[in-house]
Amino acid sequence: MTVAYTDGGKDFRSNHLSQIAAQLGFVCHLRDRPSEGGVVERPFKTLNDQLFSTLPGYTGSNVQQRPEDAEKDAKLTLRELEQLLVRYIVDHYNQSIDARMGDQTWFARWEAGLSAVPVPIPERDLDICLMKQSRRTVQRGGCLQFHNLMYRGEYLAGYAGETVNLRFDPRDITTILVYRQEKNQEVFLTRAHAQALETEQLSLDEALAASRRLRTAGKTISNQSVLQEVIERDASSS
Repeated sequence: MTVAYTDGGKDFRSNHLSQIAAQLGFVCHLRDRPSEGGVVERPFKTLNDQLFSTLPGYTGSNVQQRPEDAEKDAKLTLRELEQLLVRYIVDHYNQSIDARMGDQTWFARWEAGLSAVPVPIPERDLDICLMKQSRRTVQRGGCLQFHNLMYRGEYLAGYAGETVNLRFDPRDITTILVYRQEKNQEVFLTRAHAQALETEQLSLDEALAASRRLRTAGKTISNQSVLQEVIERDASSS
């Protein structure tokens, strides 16, 4: 049985994580007492000491250790940080020696504990499984409203008035996947695209921030006004 050990944070007690565990076939184990925290917290300290502290914009482990120029030096995007993190885990952390085992790496220890070679999960299935989920009602004409943006998807007009399930990647919400719930399973309907933003990249946080700026300025929040915010964002970062 595969077990994922976590602390008691809100995200780790969510229905979303329980659904992911059921789909991928692992069990979530929240630590029962503080003494179990090392299983979770030790890797965090290693990542902080060996990776994050070496990157531009590092803010330190606490307020007292925060470098004066942290914000000025910050230049990594979340996607770039993710790539660096994955590369570190694959090329360094997993290949380092587990001090408790003497001469065995973390990867070798994991491999030695396998009863059989695991079957890799198709990357596309994994991507969909890990996506965030929401529900919306299909509007007349086959449109969906999601975080102040209007989306349109092929074939959705025939489902006007129905509530559908959405799956989305918070790193880019310009395209969302639409599903219909039929008994105990989801049936894929279509991809819905944010009108006027099809060729852009917009994270959920950026969309929410753009809406706040537009609301503060007394402007109408629409796909076109959010697009203008994206254009200005790209111009300022170039």
